[in-house]
Amino acid sequence: MTGIGERAPRPGGSPWLVPLCLLVLTVTAAVSWSVLRPGTHPFSENSSPAPDVPVREASVQFSFDRPADSPYESARLDVRRDGDTVTVTAFATKRGRTETPLGSRTCPAAGICATPVDNDLTLAVLPGSAGDVGSLDKGRAHAQYLEAVDRTAVAVERTQSAHPERLIWRAEDGLLHDSQGSEIAEVQVSAGVYAITVFEIRSLGVWGYFDRRNGVWVARPLGAKPVELVGTAGTGTFDGQRFTEASWVGLLPVGASHPKLATDVGVVWQAAPLGTTGRLALAVFVDSARASRTGVRSITYTDASGVRRTVAP
Repeated sequence: MTGIGERAPRPGGSPWLVPLCLLVLTVTAAVSWSVLRPGTHPFSENSSPAPDVPVREASVQFSFDRPADSPYESARLDVRRDGDTVTVTAFATKRGRTETPLGSRTCPAAGICATPVDNDLTLAVLPGSAGDVGSLDKGRAHAQYLEAVDRTAVAVERTQSAHPERLIWRAEDGLLHDSQGSEIAEVQVSAGVYAITVFEIRSLGVWGYFDRRNGVWVARPLGAKPVELVGTAGTGTFDGQRFTEASWVGLLPVGASHPKLATDVGVVWQAAPLGTTGRLALAVFVDSARASRTGVRSITYTDASGVRRTVAP
């Protein structure tokens, strides 16, 4: 996509997250699984297997290496595909305990088998090979494609309790999807040595971005500020005081045009239309910057009414 950019003087050049998909497990005295299809409410359904398709099986174990973030040490999903159905059996291990079976559920192969285990963990299996898998509820998502069953297993370390986990992922059709079947606008913005994908789900009031190079995936609510600006979209490296090869992401309001940034020396930036939202997505890159600075002193743009406005990050 053609961007609109401006480059500040800089001395030299320089160099994104995790694929993602959706499923959920609900644990009570007896575990129940639900089938979730994009754009619908959870429902249970069984289909008759096709007799001429061989049974295929696969298993994956996710290890969680941040004790402060989750009471779980690991989770395992055993997936069995038999014709038009998929049976998922789940297990989880809390820190210092033995592995516990969470139950199993048989779901239509074309759907998403998902339900939350509890407020700290969600497990799911998505159709096909899902990429750029992320959590819209600020969870930390882990995803693994299981080639034998042509499904993507997902585990999300989470701390949400207001509603079930919502996932977003890039399906095999090349488009971003979420667990509610929402319309998603996206654009890839390049600045410096790598590109960042910015997206917006207007129906959910959410926007975010992901950067595979630096393992960064963020979703956040659309705020009331005229310009949304997020620090350290890509951290490159950080020595405690300075970021090297760092990037930032911004989102200009609906109707904004002709952006111009006043920046420190060495900062490059680019802006591009975010689908049909009427917004401009902004990516900023700098070779080196102090932890407290983005290198952007001000952002000027023309608003929808034709007035030229300047904001400080």
